[in-house]
Amino acid sequence: MTSLADMAYVTSQETNVWRECRGCGASAPMAPEVERCDRCDAPAKPTRRRRADAGQVRLTERDLAVFRWLADMKAIYEDDLAVLIARLPALPWTEAGRRPGPRAVRALLQRWQGAGYAEARKMLNGVPRIVRLSRGGAAVVGVDSFRETAPTTAFHQCEVSRLRLVLEGRPSPSLGSLARWESERAFRSDLDALGLARRGQKPAERIHVPDGVATYERGTRVAVEVERNVKAPVRLARIVEELLTEYEVTLYAVAGNEVRNAVAAAERAARRALANRQISADRIGALSIIDLPQEVA
Repeated sequence: MTSLADMAYVTSQETNVWRECRGCGASAPMAPEVERCDRCDAPAKPTRRRRADAGQVRLTERDLAVFRWLADMKAIYEDDLAVLIARLPALPWTEAGRRPGPRAVRALLQRWQGAGYAEARKMLNGVPRIVRLSRGGAAVVGVDSFRETAPTTAFHQCEVSRLRLVLEGRPSPSLGSLARWESERAFRSDLDALGLARRGQKPAERIHVPDGVATYERGTRVAVEVERNVKAPVRLARIVEELLTEYEVTLYAVAGNEVRNAVAAAERAARRALANRQISADRIGALSIIDLPQEVA
């Protein structure tokens, strides 16, 4: 029967002797002048050089494009973010016009939230999470004067963002495609620069700022309003009267028949007031009322 010593000589050089390694304590065949086994004496693998930007979120052109859009619109539903991304220029490794799935959108939001660029929060049951840009995200795209939107206001802004996406994807038979969108934020910024939208002004002196102004390819400018609740009749009539004289078309997107009826009544009151002021019919615009979209197709 072969002894353990004989087996050792079969599997190792004749000059090697099996003994305990001083490095790891394991038994291994070693030459008489060697005190550490081959495994302990093996050169250490070179460590990978740490990146200078390790731990930081590296942003793509798509990320920056979304940040610019949100700096203008303030907030968007998580469910609508995929539509927005699909309409942006594609990255080298993505397919143009393809909507990312829910898992990809969540991963994207996780990256942004981890870096402090945006926040996604669930505010109401049955309503998608609301995505809001932070000051840090706005600063990345050069918008230093950005003010973070309040949670209660963000819900309304999400509805405006959804309506914009719907209008951009649905050309008008009479006006053509939507060519340019002016946001409420940009509008207020311009008015503030001119000193025309001060909060301390009396309501009669204050210029009404619509939720957005859509300019179509044939040159028509449309005032866009999202109305989720019923305003006081006198106030609503005053707003409608101003919009009818400032814009060729006014579009109201409303939530429910009660709001629809209130806007229709305000339009009638505004037209009576304009007639009493002897404003000619060609200086009074049209008004359309639609339901708030429930999704972006």
